[in-house]
Amino acid sequence: MTRNSGGGIAPSGWYLDTGRLAPLHLQAPGRLPGPARRSFLRVPLPALVLLAPLVGGAWLLAAPVVGLASAVCGLARRAAGGFPASRGHVPGEADLTGKPGREAGVEAGLEDLERKVAGRRGHGRPGGL
Repeated sequence: MTRNSGGGIAPSGWYLDTGRLAPLHLQAPGRLPGPARRSFLRVPLPALVLLAPLVGGAWLLAAPVVGLASAVCGLARRAAGGFPASRGHVPGEADLTGKPGREAGVEAGLEDLERKVAGRRGHGRPGGL
């Protein structure tokens, strides 16, 4: 297995980006993507044929373990008193942006809308419609 750096000319074949663990296939000789600090490992085809079932088997064994571990961790947090970051829903608060205190502007806007609706209901149509 040969180690090549990004941006360099390499022969065709399969390469493994060691930083991201992502495969790369060059169909013809050419330049490897990325800056020179990125490292690529050239993997021969017979090694790929042997490694593919091993990597698939490792994923098959690891996925349930990771899923169960994350579920147990979530249940343990919940049993220990909830999630410290959750403080309940506050109407009008922009939770995703982290900017509390927007309730007053929303309530003022609703009061203004209520006045407009009440003004329109009082004019023109009998029965308040």
